[in-house]
Amino acid sequence: MRSLFCISMIVLGLSVYAQTPNAFQYQGIIRDASGNVISSDTISLKFSILSGSSSGTSVYSETHLDTTNQFGLISMQIGNGTVVSGNFNSIDWGANVFFLKVEIDTDGGTNYQEMGTSQLLAVPYALHSSTTSDTSHWKKSTDTLYTDKMVGIGTAHPERRLHIVENDWQKQFRVQRNTETIDLNPNSGTGPSEIRSSKHLAIYDDVGYLLLKNGRLGIGVSEPIQALDVNGNVAAGSFFGDGSFLTGTGDNLGNHNATSTIYLNSNWITGNGNSGIFINNSGYIGIGTSSALNRLAVNGGITVGASYMGISNVPVNGLLVQGQVLIGTTDPLYSQKLVVSGDVYAKEDLYIDGGIYDSGGGSTGNDGQVLTANGSGGVAWEDQIPMDYVEAWS
Repeated sequence: MRSLFCISMIVLGLSVYAQTPNAFQYQGIIRDASGNVISSDTISLKFSILSGSSSGTSVYSETHLDTTNQFGLISMQIGNGTVVSGNFNSIDWGANVFFLKVEIDTDGGTNYQEMGTSQLLAVPYALHSSTTSDTSHWKKSTDTLYTDKMVGIGTAHPERRLHIVENDWQKQFRVQRNTETIDLNPNSGTGPSEIRSSKHLAIYDDVGYLLLKNGRLGIGVSEPIQALDVNGNVAAGSFFGDGSFLTGTGDNLGNHNATSTIYLNSNWITGNGNSGIFINNSGYIGIGTSSALNRLAVNGGITVGASYMGISNVPVNGLLVQGQVLIGTTDPLYSQKLVVSGDVYAKEDLYIDGGIYDSGGGSTGNDGQVLTANGSGGVAWEDQIPMDYVEAWS
């Protein structure tokens, strides 16, 4: 390696060859340590374009093998050399400041010696306009300016249709009407309307609407712990369940007094999740059964207390009971269909198809017998008195 005193360099950033638009001209004079021109000699150069500062990251690097003329002059086009790294055409010249680092091997090899780094104060217009200053994709229609390209604000490399980069979360995105504003900020969630970091969404003033990335939705709560967590009342015109549960942390579903959690379990309203009142989607109610064929179906007994139970619009069959009817008693040990503890009053005719038993345990009579009373409430079946013994009194 011959000792070098200096390299006189001229970077021509004002012209670009028409046949090579993605390159710019570089010229320099090569001298040795004594200041003598190195003429008619083969040398190799390496150019690196650094981003941001003289020690910044190399975004592109290439090499050239050239021969000096009789005056020690070299002339080449940066962008048309042998690529070492990067892509010259993808450099966004408007995104940052750039520096050119020059390395040389006067023996024409690859043992490069760094000769210095200088800022590119001027970049050919053709290069600059091909990246950041190209406005040909913007179109205007009356008062509308639009584009079908990606738009970057605060970034020269947008990755979405609108890509905003701003480190100050209070200056990122705002929609305003009069004095009302909506801010969309990737923040920790302390503003009035925000898209939180980690894919959360919050829309609230104090505590309002919060949708977490895990699918939990909070209304009136800042940290929902269920898929839907509501702090307050819920009003609905109608509700059809799908067999899942509706639970609450309290012991209430609407206005009621309960001693345990009430569930809507496969259309059941229940105190233990297994049985109770079943309401199907047709409005039929089953108590103790889910197979209600009428508006009200009861599987079990019905107890009526001090009040009356009234039935109107009864069909021709009246009241149909397929078991015992107990009146005035709850003792089901009797085998009769109708058991009455107390007096029986029939306002109209009373038809009996079977035996009549008194409280003393009487039995059925025989054909031709009559029912007689002893005056003390007891009854008995007696043979009819023959007509021969009947005296007529005048």
